[in-house]
Amino acid sequence: MPDREPERHYRLGPLERRGYVAGWRAGQVGLVATTVCLAALVLAVSSASPAVVVAALLVVGGVVGATVPLRGRSADEWIPSLAAHLRRRGQRRILDIDVIEATIDGRSVGVVRHRSGALSCTLALDSSGISLLDQATRNRRVEGMSAALGGLAREGGCVDRVGWSASARAISSAGLLADLRRRGELGTPAASAYRSVIEAVVPAAVERQILLSLRTPAGRGPTGEPARIRALLEEMTNVASALTDAGHRPARPLNSTELAEQLGRRGARAEGGSHLILEAEARFGALRVTDRSVVTWWVAEWPRHDVTAELLAPLLLADHHRTVAVVMEPVRPSAALRRAAAAKTSQVADAEIRRRAGFLADRSQQRRGAHVAEREAELVDGHGSLRLAGFLAVEVVEDEDLDGVVAETELAAAQARLVLRRLQGDHSRGLVATLPLCGGLP
Repeated sequence: MPDREPERHYRLGPLERRGYVAGWRAGQVGLVATTVCLAALVLAVSSASPAVVVAALLVVGGVVGATVPLRGRSADEWIPSLAAHLRRRGQRRILDIDVIEATIDGRSVGVVRHRSGALSCTLALDSSGISLLDQATRNRRVEGMSAALGGLAREGGCVDRVGWSASARAISSAGLLADLRRRGELGTPAASAYRSVIEAVVPAAVERQILLSLRTPAGRGPTGEPARIRALLEEMTNVASALTDAGHRPARPLNSTELAEQLGRRGARAEGGSHLILEAEARFGALRVTDRSVVTWWVAEWPRHDVTAELLAPLLLADHHRTVAVVMEPVRPSAALRRAAAAKTSQVADAEIRRRAGFLADRSQQRRGAHVAEREAELVDGHGSLRLAGFLAVEVVEDEDLDGVVAETELAAAQARLVLRRLQGDHSRGLVATLPLCGGLP
């Protein structure tokens, strides 16, 4: 018998945390500089002992706020979230788009026109999962997905964002029977046997869905909306063909009706034909959308060890509505090489500053440096580059326990070795990031 192909393992590099001075972020430097300026102003007004104490407290407070995290974030990272929450307190509309119909190869495709002028379309992928596939097929599918997305990171490409989202929600067996009823098959002998099995064994089921969206910005690609739509749909066709060649089931583009239905499930409603809006009440700890509360997270750290293709499986085993999304930016090779060189230069400079100050690099800094070198080598070898961010959202209806669902979700993320950061004050950004619109990545 032939040897069984070993299971492939993958390593996700650490998030890029480039600093300006010795690894410090611009926000940290700005916060400390602000407090130092305030302290200098206090001393300029008065040099008495109370003024000296106040100045010292300002400087110490700035350093502590910039370095000591509170719930995973330092003060300079909390300020944007607080500002976003205050800015949106009086605003209910968080999404304003148009869904139009386009045609390619005789098929209708829904295209979203964003307020910024960007255009996006969505493919429905096979949602049956890869757990039951043989190892060779699983490896081939993963490599095919990587190659299809990496092909978008080329010079002159029109796609600037790619959004992958997987959602799971509980459905009752009545929904399965209603589907048979709509198809007119409920009275057949096979359907009767199927109904008895459903009623006896499957009182509740889980519906899973995987979507892949592509977006082109207003200032890239051909001139004119029809030409931009055609270029975007050609990219979508190329990605779908690459996935099929890699062993995936044929991906199906969503038409305008299906796309509007997908957004409608998340709370969007039509306002005059093809125009869709999404309104919500912004709260600091959650987002209120119609009769549901939405809590979102940002993936602050990916696993630091080798993982398999089933990395996100614990997050998709839920009896409530949960969505995992990864928003990616295909980076052109020339830009990717420049970023890699800048990151390497910054790292060398930071290491030299720490050495002169008498500090040694810890294990995480050493690993981050090794990842930068590996990424530069991969780019030189011709591999594509994708800048990415992960998001997670759960939706809870009124009669469910919000705190219990949040705790269960964070436990599932811990099982997947993900470090989550709850988007307190900025949940609308997290919700938009989990929609098939390629949003959320700055």
